[in-house]
Amino acid sequence: MQSSKLKRWIEAGYPHLKAATGLPEWFVPQSSFSRLVAELGEDLLASFMGQPCLLEGLEGVVGRSPDPEMVPEEAWKAALFMWPPLQQVGPVAEACLKASGELNRYFMKGYHGSRSFLTEPGEVCTALMVIAFAPFHAQGGPLLDQLAPILGGDPDRPADLMKRFVAAVVGGDIITMERVRGCIAQSWRWLDWARGLVEAAQRLPIMPRPIAVTPAPSPELIEALARMIKETQDVDCGRDHREDPA
Repeated sequence: MQSSKLKRWIEAGYPHLKAATGLPEWFVPQSSFSRLVAELGEDLLASFMGQPCLLEGLEGVVGRSPDPEMVPEEAWKAALFMWPPLQQVGPVAEACLKASGELNRYFMKGYHGSRSFLTEPGEVCTALMVIAFAPFHAQGGPLLDQLAPILGGDPDRPADLMKRFVAAVVGGDIITMERVRGCIAQSWRWLDWARGLVEAAQRLPIMPRPIAVTPAPSPELIEALARMIKETQDVDCGRDHREDPA
């Protein structure tokens, strides 16, 4: 595969995707995204694309495509707005942010006594990855239709399904987690794909955070921080620093 060209297409399309979905500037800046693409490498990038038969088709598309730098902005916009799952990108990305924080706190606190195979980080991340990526795959709809009743949600709202799944994990709802895993296991291609990506990610020299990037400080935030620093300095200056006679 013309992997170097594939990387260029991914990197060139990312800012257009952010613009089309309304994601803020601080949401994985271009420099961080480019580093992530480089760290993932050719093999893992290919794994994201799915099965070998899909890879062969992708190779032909990439080979016939022009250089991404030659594609006008209007063409990027038109292609993105014709992509049906575009409206799901923002909500799913936000759900990934929240899920990352909640699960990190959960695992660091020691599973709250509900430790089992189903609550191992690898298994939780595998299931969460399937739910997160299913909306963007042509065969993901039927899987979400099956998962929605288990999680008590709407298959057309995958971000909400992610939140419900995380709530089941944090709440120690083993029955729901077992049903979710059983549903995904019936689609063994999804399960093998997600597990392979999780294992590959664990072998990376660095473990990139999903999307944990601090927003750029606004004028209001800068003003608040300056006021807090000044108030702290005023308090320190007004203290009686004499030693206790005792």
